Amino acid sequence: MSINVYIVRHGQTILNLYHRMQGWCDAPLTGSGEQDGVAAGKALAGVHFDYAFASDLPRAKRTAELVLAQLPQEDRPPLQINTNFRELCMGFLEGADGGHAAEVLSGKPYKLFVDFAKTMPMSKVRDLMAAKDPHHLAESNEKFLHRINAGIRQLSELPDNSTVLLVSHGLVIRTLMEEFDTAGIYDPGNSPKNGTIQLMVIDNGQPTIKFYNQHHLPAD
Repeated sequence: MSINVYIVRHGQTILNLYHRMQGWCDAPLTGSGEQDGVAAGKALAGVHFDYAFASDLPRAKRTAELVLAQLPQEDRPPLQINTNFRELCMGFLEGADGGHAAEVLSGKPYKLFVDFAKTMPMSKVRDLMAAKDPHHLAESNEKFLHRINAGIRQLSELPDNSTVLLVSHGLVIRTLMEEFDTAGIYDPGNSPKNGTIQLMVIDNGQPTIKFYNQHHLPAD
């Protein structure tokens, strides 16, 4: 039983533009972010989708709408919301400058959060966020993985040979790469860009990653 899942990262938002932390908090897509969604849709226009899902956060939902609008009507399934693929809750770091957030977590100066994220697995980053959050709202690695895996089980239950569009978030995609990339595709220093496409194949409940961080479908 095999399910093909094309995962798109949402388009650029205002908080992305300003290099601010963005988990459960949300911000509207920029003009470039709208174009990210349109471009991803055009890149996927040759794929017939049986199902379309997005995180419940508005930036993901809007991107999914833009992607679907580029597809032929017969390849455009109704959009469904799946909260299991929502971005990580970052607790008290929501909306913080990325460099400042990295310094809070590491005790060392960083210009950008992505520079800090290269230094350790995202599982450890998530646990640091949870440990340092005075409000105890940030999701630990265990809690985050629990809902991501619940989402994968939901996708696994779709009919055999289904093709799925899933619009989600940067840390969700990084987590899927760390957990299921057996081919060495994932580079922690190469974060998923806004509007990029990744392919995950779920075969008998076991996900594998076929490609990562692409603006166009690889020729194959």
